Amino acid sequence: MFSKVLATFLAGFILAGCAPQIRTEYDKTNDFSRLKTFTWEPPETKKVQNPILDSELMTDRVYTAVKDVLTRRGYKEVDQGADFIVTYHTASKEKLRSSPFSIGIGYGHYGRWNHSVIFDGPDIRSEEEGVLILDVICCTSNKLVWRGWDTSLVSQQNYSETAVRKSVEQILAKFPPKET
Repeated sequence: MFSKVLATFLAGFILAGCAPQIRTEYDKTNDFSRLKTFTWEPPETKKVQNPILDSELMTDRVYTAVKDVLTRRGYKEVDQGADFIVTYHTASKEKLRSSPFSIGIGYGHYGRWNHSVIFDGPDIRSEEEGVLILDVICCTSNKLVWRGWDTSLVSQQNYSETAVRKSVEQILAKFPPKET
């Protein structure tokens, strides 16, 4: 019985670690119900720090996903006179990850001794963590009114067209914010 409970707990813990890390923040005074039309604004061109995160290919992937998600949900893309602007940003940072110290005990024959103990120190490695950020800017006030981001993107494979689309869909699933 205990082993089943432990296995269920561990499976849930592992799956929670793999779950997307979607976060949002927004201006609680903004009336999101009046937002019907949008326009796209690509991010400001700057010196490329990470060629995976900062590229025309990434911009095209994010734009296509944003446009598809928003138009499917009833928003209309317009060239002029939009209610809100959508843009995106990416960020990355090195993050240290480690595995805990472990001890292994085995049985074997070595000379006169019939046992052995193996000590294994922590495994420390550096990984790049990426963040995809979507911003919604109100056109009348030119103020940021909503931001959503996904911190689960951590590898080059996660920036494929499919992965970017999934990330954009999960971020925009929280737009507009639910009234609290």
